[in-house]
Amino acid sequence: MCFYVRTTRQYWILGIAVLATLLLWRMPLYAQYAQEDECTMHIQYLASDKLMGRMTGQPGNDEAARYIAECFREYNLEFAPGMTSYFQPVRLIKEIIPTTGTLVLMRDTLRLKRRFIPVVLTHGTFQGDAVFARFGIVDSLSGRDDYAGVEVEGKIVIVRFGKDDSTSLQDGLKMSRQKYELARARKAAAFIEILSVDNTFAWNRIVSAFAEPSIQLAREMESEIHWLYVYDPRKQISTALAKASDQKRSIRVSLNLELWRQDTIVSNNVLGVIRGKDPVLRNEYVVLSAHYDHVGVKSKAYAIQDSIYNGARDNAMGTTALLLTAKYLAAQPPKRSILVLAFTAEELGLLGSRYYVQHPVVPNSSVVYNLNADNVGYNDTTIITVFGYGRTSVQNLINEAAKTQGLVARADNMPDEHLFDRSDNASFASVGIPAVTIAAGITAFDNEVLKYYHQPADQADEYFNFAYLTRYVNTVVTACRMIADAKNRPRWIEGDVYEEAFYRLYGKNSSTATKKKSPSKLKRRK
Repeated sequence: MCFYVRTTRQYWILGIAVLATLLLWRMPLYAQYAQEDECTMHIQYLASDKLMGRMTGQPGNDEAARYIAECFREYNLEFAPGMTSYFQPVRLIKEIIPTTGTLVLMRDTLRLKRRFIPVVLTHGTFQGDAVFARFGIVDSLSGRDDYAGVEVEGKIVIVRFGKDDSTSLQDGLKMSRQKYELARARKAAAFIEILSVDNTFAWNRIVSAFAEPSIQLAREMESEIHWLYVYDPRKQISTALAKASDQKRSIRVSLNLELWRQDTIVSNNVLGVIRGKDPVLRNEYVVLSAHYDHVGVKSKAYAIQDSIYNGARDNAMGTTALLLTAKYLAAQPPKRSILVLAFTAEELGLLGSRYYVQHPVVPNSSVVYNLNADNVGYNDTTIITVFGYGRTSVQNLINEAAKTQGLVARADNMPDEHLFDRSDNASFASVGIPAVTIAAGITAFDNEVLKYYHQPADQADEYFNFAYLTRYVNTVVTACRMIADAKNRPRWIEGDVYEEAFYRLYGKNSSTATKKKSPSKLKRRK
């Protein structure tokens, strides 16, 4: 089509149009990368019945790892430094709890599951002298030390559950790990916590949680000690222990579990490298991560549709974002290098990412950021949710990345769920690396989320929003490129709980934290 310019006004219109075109041409474009058909292809394979829910240690998990590795090969990702394949083996120990056993505590003989349950075991039997350390609490701020005057090394440590006379099960469980670690640090031979809560329902929940086979990192298991919960609803045991301790009488404990065993599992993190194009910044890495495991197959007695927990939203969705971000950044590399990490065993307690930060393929101090893609589900397709919103200096880039897809980046408004600490970004944060998780839009654990979260209904089927998946994927692609191209190294915002670890990792003079309010003072967006 041709036309003639006949008036001054038309000259002006034409000039403005040409100028706008030139300006757009000069601007960095973060356009649509992934297309809906390729997003659909990846998620439908990863969440297919063929992979049987991708449970760590099962064939479907191994098949998913091979699929990811083949994609890396197709996209021409390099092997990580010092590696000869895309696989980083992660050695795990699976603990099989027996159905029968006894615990003799002073004069009481307690039966497995009815009155005690193991949390951690290193073998099936033990016996020895025990010491009673009240509630097992050490608080430097208040000056409280329940271990004062108690000889712990080589002894079995027994403490009461919770804090003082609190009966809150949730509060007590939150404190248990810290108490266990205090006993272990003092070289205790074993740790027993007495639950003097007269609540059969609560005890049955605890038994259900720990009666299933547990899986831990093999190396961590080597330094673990026995850890048991004992149910004492009438406080008879705790009263007797306190009396024996006051009178300095011997406390004897013995455990006997029949047919107890440990099995070794080897699963794989899958990792590859996209080498940055800047000759200086290429020595710095942005870690792009997502976990590819899920919870496998469960009894049909507990499933309405079927027995396979396909895990489309959690987390074939995040793995799809990882794969397509790798594809498009490998085709046009950013300034910094990208370490692409697909983790196993996230559903078992972030084990794959915990193993990685303990055995990094590039020094942790060379990693400037972790952008993690993980999901529990979605109930708002106009937003993305950022676990860790506003806690790092590149939040503005994540905001802009979302805008390119017509989305709004929002903070997690469910702080009681501790979602930041329940995904693989937490493993990187623990060593000081700035890290967040980009998740699909979730505003609450409502019915729309819960009908899919860890349910067999979580499939890539007609109820799944593939158009929204594509916008989510392209947000991750764009955010990763922006962060890898950023002029300044990312940082935790001043006052963040991980700021001290940041300085330990990178050095006090590596950079100064952004002068903004600490996360506790940031106004939470609803």
